Amino acid sequence: MDGEIRTIGNAQLYDLNSRFHEVVMACSRNSFFIDSLRRVDRLRRLIEYRRTIQRDRAAVRCAEHVRIADLLLAGQRDEASDVLRDHLSSVGREKTDH
Repeated sequence: MDGEIRTIGNAQLYDLNSRFHEVVMACSRNSFFIDSLRRVDRLRRLIEYRRTIQRDRAAVRCAEHVRIADLLLAGQRDEASDVLRDHLSSVGREKTDH
């Protein structure tokens, strides 16, 4: 968030993003969900590495990740869940609009 969002490589940005989601999912301790997310991430990696990442959108997504992490650390799971749902929905729309 301190400017590296504009210079970091696509592969590294993707890996950081997917690791955030995996860490959040790991907190569920649900091995089915954790394994499913990892499988989806492996498939997405093939597509995402070739896409041009809009850095302005990536900065927004990083800020959303920080907000979700802050809420989880504060024990506000319901609000974190709402923010994560909105985050995933908007990312999904973004990816299918292009």
